[in-house]
Amino acid sequence: MFWINDYCRNCTGSDIFILFLLPCVADRTDPEERSVTIGISQTVNRVGQLLSPIVFGIFSQNLGVNSSFYLGGALLLLISVAVVFLLLLGSKKENLQNEHSVEL
Repeated sequence: MFWINDYCRNCTGSDIFILFLLPCVADRTDPEERSVTIGISQTVNRVGQLLSPIVFGIFSQNLGVNSSFYLGGALLLLISVAVVFLLLLGSKKENLQNEHSVEL
């Protein structure tokens, strides 16, 4: 546990998120796919950290600061709905596959 305290002393909020996200990603994937899954997770994380200041800076400059916050909230809501929809769709597919395998 001491390494967490040493690590968190010099990190920002996103670093703490990554610290707790990686074990969750690793636990939920098969050992054969673990490195690819962690790589994709880290890539998406870094691309988001790279693009968000650029995109929201452009929106703030053209639409105003308040509009960029509303747009950011709407974008996060849209992404959340899409993720929930995809998770529900995936669980329904798994249930259908399990039902078909039991019948055979």
